[in-house]
Amino acid sequence: MHIRKMLPKDYDCVYNLWLKIPGMGLNTTDDSRAGILKYLKRNPNTCFVAETDNEIIGVIMSENAFWEKCGFAARNDLIYRNKNINDLIQIKTYS
Repeated sequence: MHIRKMLPKDYDCVYNLWLKIPGMGLNTTDDSRAGILKYLKRNPNTCFVAETDNEIIGVIMSENAFWEKCGFAARNDLIYRNKNINDLIQIKTYS
């Protein structure tokens, strides 16, 4: 597994990941391509993806203002649940 900063080009893969998560509440403004690109522009150093075999399997997005308080939204592909992806992303961001 590889963890890296989320890039604008990741939007489609991240959005498709979100669509696979039962109960994931998406809205047409904030979660649109334009909304997420705006979010990434404001928070370029606090949004990460986890990849395996060139597939995004997890995402964590945080506001710069709330980073110290760990205010983030993390979503994993159901296949990779319980594999400590969120823990690894959090560790990566503090190193």
